[in-house]
Amino acid sequence: ARRPGRPELSWGPMWLPFQDLGVDWNAMGFTVFDDELPGLPARLRAALDDPTSLQARFARTTQAAELFTPAGLTEYVLYVMTFYASTAPGRFEEVLSNACVSGLLGREAVIGK
Repeated sequence: ARRPGRPELSWGPMWLPFQDLGVDWNAMGFTVFDDELPGLPARLRAALDDPTSLQARFARTTQAAELFTPAGLTEYVLYVMTFYASTAPGRFEEVLSNACVSGLLGREAVIGK
């Protein structure tokens, strides 16, 4: 979800959940940066006026729906934690605290910037 020419966020490129599982957020809906908000109503109108595209978006969303259940979210959290644990045996807490948003909030004052 990195847009060429945009500066990196303080903690790296934008990350959205489930991307590593192949979820394409733009294929289901829209991801927008703050400077793109003025154009969002026109994009939404165009999407709503295109029934074929809208049906495709609904189909993709239906395929991913199970990920957004309590069981799906639990599985995903365990998957991510297992990944981070495998990247640095014996240093799990250090790696996880450097990789997640809660770790970021513990290191940087990002709220209120």
